[in-house]
Amino acid sequence: MNPVNVDRDMLTTYLEEDSDYQEHPYRVYLNRGNGELLSIYEDEEEVENMFGLSAEETRNLRREVENNPEVYLEFPVPGHAQWHEWFQEFLEQRDRSEEYFGSIGGWIKQYASEEDYRDWENFKPSCVVRYAIEIATAAGVKIKIV
Repeated sequence: MNPVNVDRDMLTTYLEEDSDYQEHPYRVYLNRGNGELLSIYEDEEEVENMFGLSAEETRNLRREVENNPEVYLEFPVPGHAQWHEWFQEFLEQRDRSEEYFGSIGGWIKQYASEEDYRDWENFKPSCVVRYAIEIATAAGVKIKIV
């Protein structure tokens, strides 16, 4: 089976969220055949009011995904605990584990220089890519991030 190409920018845009703190919660799905990523907002009425996306179109897209689970693979938006695991990994790679005290924002305020903050922001996409590859692999889907 050939790998499905997945757009890195779209992937990181959709998944660099914290599902526990999303203002407008959505779900992300990969079309296993063509690599297209879909985001489907949970509250279609709110999204229609906020972003002008048709509530009917959102409902139809949701039905399409629900009725075709063999076509669509969900990439759950990472939760807060996952981000903290990745953040601890980030600090460990820099031999700064002792600075972790349970708050990413607190670390940024207390310890991070501008360079540290930039490094953390640059580290996050690699976590998201790795996460997506793990999910796809576990589902038997080969993806290539492009």
